[in-house]
Amino acid sequence: MLFSGDLASVEASLAQAVLEGGADVLETLLLPQAHEGLHAALRGALLSAAQAEDEETALGILQAHTVIGTLAAVDRALKAASLRVIRLRFAAELAGQGHAVLAGPQFDIEAGLEAAQADLPPGVVLQVRRIARPAAEVFAAAAQRPPGARAVRPLDA
Repeated sequence: MLFSGDLASVEASLAQAVLEGGADVLETLLLPQAHEGLHAALRGALLSAAQAEDEETALGILQAHTVIGTLAAVDRALKAASLRVIRLRFAAELAGQGHAVLAGPQFDIEAGLEAAQADLPPGVVLQVRRIARPAAEVFAAAAQRPPGARAVRPLDA
């Protein structure tokens, strides 16, 4: 379950969700001041392959074993460097895992992926890959939604 709003409202909502969910709640994440790029990606505003494709653009790919790990890692990466989200997938079609593809200049990809890996909570597994100067076909593949994938329901819907 994802929700957003002012910090006090989100804290109260999260506490109530944990109370109501009881033992069914596996983990929680509170991201005060989440990066606007993460909000945009969750609303479906992803960078297209055509927008990302550039000689100077590199790709950073990250995968976490949980949705929460993915969201936290993307938030840290976006806050650390000037990056845009090309793809964000998680949960149902990935057995609870998540992955994201980020685009930006090579030095920003390096900084963002380094920040994503910093201060990981115990037990969180995060894998990252960098692709410097990818071919046009790689951009297209990175931005493509797999067949049968469901769109993320926007936060404001």
